[in-house]
This record gives sequence, C-alpha cells and structure tokens, in this order.
Amino acid sequence: MMYNTSQRSLARNTRRCVSSKWAQPASLSTSRLASTCALGSPVITKKRRNATSYALSSTGKTRSYLTSVTPPKPETPRDIAILGGGLTGLATAFFTRIYNPHARITVYEASNRLGGWIDTEEVEVITPSGEKGKVLFQRGGRMLKTMNDKPKYDDLVFWKLVSALELENELQVRSKDEPLGNYIYYPDHLVAMPQPIFDQNRPLDSADSILKTVKTLLDEPIFKGAVPAAMKYFFRGGRKLTLKDGEDLSVGEFFGRATGNRELIDNTLGALMHGVWGGDLWNLSMQSGLFSKTTLPSPEKGKIWYPREDEELRERMFRLHSHANEMLRNLMAKGENSEYIWFKKGFSTLTDALIRVLKQLGVTFKLNDPVQSISLHPSERIAIKSTKTVQNALYDKVVSTIYAKTLAGLTVNKLPSLARSTAVTIRVVNIWYPTPNLNAPFNGIGYLIPSTTPHNEEGVLGVLFDSDREHRGRNYGGDTVPGTKFTVMMGGHYWDTEPSYMYDENKCIAMAKAAVERHLMISESDAAGAVAITKLCHNCIPQHTVGHRERMVNAHHELLRAFKGNLAVVGGSYQTPGINSALRGAADIAFQISGGFWGNYAGETVGKTGLQRFVRPMSDSWRQAEKGDKRAFPLKFGHPPLPEWHEEGRDD
Repeated sequence: MMYNTSQRSLARNTRRCVSSKWAQPASLSTSRLASTCALGSPVITKKRRNATSYALSSTGKTRSYLTSVTPPKPETPRDIAILGGGLTGLATAFFTRIYNPHARITVYEASNRLGGWIDTEEVEVITPSGEKGKVLFQRGGRMLKTMNDKPKYDDLVFWKLVSALELENELQVRSKDEPLGNYIYYPDHLVAMPQPIFDQNRPLDSADSILKTVKTLLDEPIFKGAVPAAMKYFFRGGRKLTLKDGEDLSVGEFFGRATGNRELIDNTLGALMHGVWGGDLWNLSMQSGLFSKTTLPSPEKGKIWYPREDEELRERMFRLHSHANEMLRNLMAKGENSEYIWFKKGFSTLTDALIRVLKQLGVTFKLNDPVQSISLHPSERIAIKSTKTVQNALYDKVVSTIYAKTLAGLTVNKLPSLARSTAVTIRVVNIWYPTPNLNAPFNGIGYLIPSTTPHNEEGVLGVLFDSDREHRGRNYGGDTVPGTKFTVMMGGHYWDTEPSYMYDENKCIAMAKAAVERHLMISESDAAGAVAITKLCHNCIPQHTVGHRERMVNAHHELLRAFKGNLAVVGGSYQTPGINSALRGAADIAFQISGGFWGNYAGETVGKTGLQRFVRPMSDSWRQAEKGDKRAFPLKFGHPPLPEWHEEGRDD
C-alpha cells in the first residue's frame, strides 16, 4: 500500500490551519498561509506512486522501500522545544508550526537577540563633501548562489519561505549576464580565477576567454604545475580515484593523490576552504563536504548523480499544482537567469520576518535564558533546566540547532561522539571607505587568501566586495550614499590557539584595514574617513573533519539510547554550512516531527534524531538520471514542473 496527500485532504488540512487561532498573522495573506500550510501537510491517503518508485523503476533497480504493511503512526508531539534562535532554529520553529499548528513551541536562546550569526547593522557615515548618510553592514550569510544549473533542490525551501513570508519584493538578483569575478590573493597580488566561456553562439568571445584562461594558467605562480596536474587527473587515472563506504580522506589528501600536486591544491582549494569553512583542507572531510559527489565512480554514460533524498523533497514541494506551486514557479523563474540572490536591506530581512510571524503564530521565545542541562525524564519526555527556571520544563520533543559540542556538554557525557566536534571562530570586520570603487579593476565577489600566501600575519581568510554586488550606478541598494564597502574575515583555523588579540576589537579593525589597503593598494588619502565595525563570531563554523560521517552514525545511536529519539539535532554541526542547507534541514526535521514521513521510506532522511541519513551507506545516498529526464529534474535545466502524475487514484 502506498501513501500520499490528496488534494481533498490537503484542502481540509489547509482550512484547519488557516482557521486556527495561531495561524492568522496580520502580515500574511490568507492565500499565502494556505499555500504554506499545504506545503507538505502530513495527511495520509490510500495510494500513490512516488518519485522514488519512478526513479527505481526507471533505473531497473529491484530494491524497494515501499511496504504493504503500514507501520503504526507515531503520536505527534504537542510540547516542542527548539534550542537556538538563529536562522536554523527560527526556520525549524516556523515549519514545525506550519506542519503541526496545534503544538506548543518554545525557542530557547542564550543571548539577548534572535537571528544568530545573521546580523545587519545600519551605521551613520559622512562623505568627503560633508553629506551624512547610512550604510548597511552585514555579518554572517548575505547572499545565495542560485542552484538552477545543479541537480539539487535545497533552494526549494528558500523559495517557499520567501513566498510564505511575502518577501519577493525585497529580493535583489545579479544576472548571469553580469558575472562577478572571483580572485585569490597570491603571492602578492590578486589573481582572477579563470571563467572560460563555451558558447557556440559567441565563438569570438569563447575563443578569447579560452586564450586568456590558458595564459593565466601558464603565467601565474598560483597555477604552477596546473598542466601536468590536469593531465594526471583527466588522462592518467586521477579522476577514477574513489572512496569506499566507510572510507574517508581529507580534501587535501584526496585531491593531492588525484592530481599529484600538493602545492596547486594548497593554493586553490586551500583558498576555497577558507571561504566556505574557514578551515584547513588537510583536516576537512572529503565524504562530508562540498566534494562528496567527487568520491563516487563516474556515472553511466549520459547520466549525472543527484542526491537520493531530493526525491522526497521534490514530491513534497510539488505536491500541489495550484496557487502554491504557481508562486513557487514564478519565484524560481526569477532566479533562473541569475547567479546571486540577496535581500536589498540585508539577510536580516528573512530572520526579522520569521521572528515577526512566529510571534504572531504564538511561538514562545526565551531570550537570555541559557540551557544548563538536558536529561531524559522517567516519562521519556525531555527535561530542560535553564538559567531562569526553578523546575525542569518537560517536552515531548526537543530539537537542538546549537553547536554540537555545546549540546554534548549539556547532556552529562551522554553524547561522546558530539563532544568530539570542533569549530572555528571568525572575526568579521566591516569597512566603508568614502571613495567609490577602490577595488577597481578587480571588480567581483571578492578574494580569498590561501595559507601559502606569505606575509599574512593578520590571519585574513578573505575579503568580500559588498559594494560591487549591491551598488549599481546611483542605486546604492540599502545604503544612502556611495562608497566602497568591504567585509574582512579573519581567524578561522589560524586562531585555533586563540591569540590574545582576537578579543581586541580596535586592534583587529586596524589589522583588517592594513591588510585590505595593502592588498588593494589603497592610498592614505582614499583611506581617510573610513568607518569600521567588528564582531567576533565564536565557534560559528563547525568543522566536518575526517571521519565526520562515522561520528554522526555513532551520535545517531547515542541519541536513540540516551533520549529514546525524543532529542533531535539539525544545523551546521551536521550538514554542510550555508543558508540553503540550514533551511532544508529545518524543513526536513519539522516534517518528520509532525509525522510527515510516516509510511514513507524517506523518513530515513532524518529519522527521529535528525541523523538517520548518515546511517545509509554513502554509495546508497545518490541516484543517477539523464539530465534530460523531466521527471527526475522538474524546473531544472529548462524543464517544466512535474505533471500531476501523483494525484490520488493515479498509478501510471
């Protein structure tokens, strides 16, 4: 017997959600809330043929996750606590409220503000002409790279959230026709990363870009040995290097073996790891990061790999072919020809909207109330002791979005695998210079600095060119005056030993300014009048070091033993860091809590602990399909949305 949500049941569930006393926020239209409630409400009907069934039959595989015996439906928790009020915690609360409108939800936040590392601050500045103005400085996530050309669907959750919160008009996009350059600072100057054009409709532009790419590879010291490394990788077996289930290597070790050139890997991938993780590529896991797909064998001819867990997400998100999905398609079309997306007033636009709506939906926030301990009550509910509570508060389900090592410390040695987690600290320095376009001719996203770059005493990981992305002509985005804005990221694995100056704001600002002015050759006169602020983000980027998957499998079993599956985890300590990943994880765990995966194989995506996906072998976490397969990749690669082949009663 197979299960799905019929449109009749969904309509009934949506009406119930909209009519709920919690589900009438003034800032959301009824139609938007209805579409959000219908986003994947866990109502079960009699039969279906799901996307996984199709994928398995189309590949000729005989393994099936469909059962003829329905497992007993778990009881939906009524009292739910979420630890952490950052983006992941807020999104988890939002989706939990939508999927389970009658639950009582409490969010614990140790600090006095919500939003986590996403933080936008408006600062007053004065131009050389004496004009007063304001500029927006952002810490944490500030933009998304679109996924339209990738066989992944994590961004579906972001688009659904933008639609539900009515934030479409707050978005800004950068067209693919306006590419932004990426640079690496090595050894003493900025080097543009090659972006060759392969377009048969633009033969002259393509030829010119290829010639420039070849010249860069031959002339720049950063690419020393690139040609023999490419020969080894593509023609001498390097590309065939794979990892077996349970095997892991560091990113550096894997690509070092595949290319035979450690220096090249240090210079290029080392810089990339600084930008994404703030970490050392010789420690970061190959099986658990950006390159996990690279560890797989080459797919069959004409096919590409895609994450198996996306099959369920696609079906959940495209379940209705009505007003809800029409909005989704329109939003995705907005980003189809775009490379980057952001909010014109900062990414706090998203977290602020979530906070506002969650308060209207009756979610309780406990600020300045650090959790002191977590234990299993004899009733098998989760007991939480916090600073401001005299007695333990009991919950049916608790979801932790905080740093894994911090969580382990609250459970009195019940989660030793999570206690082994590590993270890096980043010092973010925002700088505004009154002179515009100081980074010319190096316009683009910004630059990264590998560990091999000499004279980087400041420990700078990279610099973002915020004004290049935000300012267009006399349109200054969220700013009211022109100028050049940079964000400098310092620390990361350089500060594992915690140097004393990392806590000195004035010294770190001076070091960041000195580094940027040296790298971009900014004159003393252009540097005059600069305004800078800084924030120390302690343990803000968890490090998925070698063996991460194995540790998560052990943590999954520890959570089941110690907390009977009533404590779950989600966030950067477990998933790849990033906004899309955080939102996807939040939606998945909320759906699971609300019984949405009942009777469906996809429950093993997150399971009761949030870590079930790691139990599945790596080789079984991916599927193959042709890029032209419209059912495998709806709304990707120019494909239309899914046809309504999974409605109740259809079996084709």
